[in-house]
Amino acid sequence: MEKKIIKIPSGVHYLSDFLMPDGTRFQLPKGILNKELTGCGGTTLALEDSSKTIICSPRVRLLENKKAQYPDTLLVKGGVYRSTIISYLDSTDNPKILTTYDGLWKVLECIEDVNEWKVVVDEFQCLLNDSSFKADTELKLLEKLKQLPYVTFLSATPILDKYISQISYFDGIPYYKVEWADKYKVDVHRIKSNNPIGIAQNIVRAYQKGNYPTLQNDDGSTTISRECVIFLNSVSNIVNIIKNTRLKPEDVNIVVANNEDNEAIIKKLGEGYGNGVIPLKDEPHKMVTMCTSTAYMGVDFYSTCASTFVISDCNMANTSVDIATELSQIAGRQRLENNPFRYHLHFIYNTSVEDVDESEFEVEMALKMEKTRLEVDYLSKLPDLLKEKFVRDNIRNRKIVGYSETYTMWDESTSTFTYNQLAQVNERFAYDVQKYNYQNGVLVKDQLEATGKFNTSKEEATAIYNGFVAHTITNTAFTERMQNYCEMKDSGSNIANCVAAGIAQQHPELKIYYDTLGSKKIKALDYQESKLKEEYSFYINKANLEHKIGMLFKSGDRLPKVEIKARIQMIYNEMGLKKKAKATDIAQFGFTTRDVKVVTNTGRVNGFEITKL
Repeated sequence: MEKKIIKIPSGVHYLSDFLMPDGTRFQLPKGILNKELTGCGGTTLALEDSSKTIICSPRVRLLENKKAQYPDTLLVKGGVYRSTIISYLDSTDNPKILTTYDGLWKVLECIEDVNEWKVVVDEFQCLLNDSSFKADTELKLLEKLKQLPYVTFLSATPILDKYISQISYFDGIPYYKVEWADKYKVDVHRIKSNNPIGIAQNIVRAYQKGNYPTLQNDDGSTTISRECVIFLNSVSNIVNIIKNTRLKPEDVNIVVANNEDNEAIIKKLGEGYGNGVIPLKDEPHKMVTMCTSTAYMGVDFYSTCASTFVISDCNMANTSVDIATELSQIAGRQRLENNPFRYHLHFIYNTSVEDVDESEFEVEMALKMEKTRLEVDYLSKLPDLLKEKFVRDNIRNRKIVGYSETYTMWDESTSTFTYNQLAQVNERFAYDVQKYNYQNGVLVKDQLEATGKFNTSKEEATAIYNGFVAHTITNTAFTERMQNYCEMKDSGSNIANCVAAGIAQQHPELKIYYDTLGSKKIKALDYQESKLKEEYSFYINKANLEHKIGMLFKSGDRLPKVEIKARIQMIYNEMGLKKKAKATDIAQFGFTTRDVKVVTNTGRVNGFEITKL
């Protein structure tokens, strides 16, 4: 697909400020516009120009956020009747209507001359992303859009060209790509885990305990992140995390789609909890905000100190986050320049448990396409008496199993069974996301860099921040924490020392053991907490031990090793030390020893001749 490049010069940060060569203000073009960056004012341009405009979005939350910023617009969603739309059109000179993909039909029915209108399909990559569960809606939207004279498909992360080329609707549509002279990259800190949901709980617990991430500023000062936004595309998981961490209603803002199913799940949390809203500028933020995909795209966060965490569980298809689209969107959600954490994003992910071989996938897809062809052919020949039953079955199956068996769809507009191309393209898209983007850390990093919006480099301040957060939120066993701490301290680097200092604030025992026993002794004890506790207790009682044990022995004593061991064990027991004595321990209490043979009633045995220092 041929792209027309639109270069935005340095100093211009919003599309609304960009002037064309003839001095006129830039207008959204007819066709696909890859605006490259989030937050650059694409929908703002559409909302503020002089054209009659319908902004069509995949998410009600996104529309509600825009409505709050532009109160003169009309938001058309469930419960808004045609009479309301007509009244708005009659009373407004420059109408701006916000509606969802599946609400567009209601708006168009109220418009007398569509040739006077422009339509902006915002976040149009969702036409593909959402097709796994509502491909019918997306296809109907594309059919409606064919009837309109001026449509802009707008996104900062459009569907990859590979997939656009497989959707016949986009054949021949102009493609424009914006290139900004001024842009920044977000540092993506990747944490691979077998239990991403467990890490999400650790994040919450860290904030509850006041173990906040910090960033070192250029002037040497530090900024503390007292708020966090966690993106997790599962309402049930959000509720479980809140239950397990006992997050209070005043500390958590839940932002999910408004529907009865989600309300029923949230209700299980009890009184005080509910579906929240995203605060506007200067409005207070709660300590933890938990969002599903309803807040991935187009909405704005105005926190001055929030860190961003993205949880991607590839074992659940709907919680897998596509790096090339949704992760790029999330990276641009924090809007305030005075929030230094907006330049960082922690991406916690796992890999699929069952990796399907690519050749196997191709065979399965080919078989499914052939089954679809045969099914469509068979259903199209059914007598009318039977067709009604199979139509009901098809609609019901789409709601229950989606397109997991075939791509057959009942098309109400043509009253025929048809092949749903969008559902098939989505399945390939979902496979590529899990197979390539999440297969391992290297591929994840390569894909992140390929988007052009992320920075995976580790400069000193960033490395300290990343290391601190990683050790804070990962569920690490004591032995691993102790070993990591020793290795960082032994390395002697400034970055490692700073990270170790941050970890020691949360786990002060690590520093105590290291300073008291030393790295070599800790390693000799296999970094095991029980052994270190014993050794530390022994160390802090050493002066008292030396006095007591010194009373039991004198220079010149020639004693069997078994007797020396028994006397020392008696003192250990007396002082409550859980330590097993050895005869050689005496060398730690002001004595030197020499191996000798000692005569006893049972014969000559191994012993020590003891000399007091």
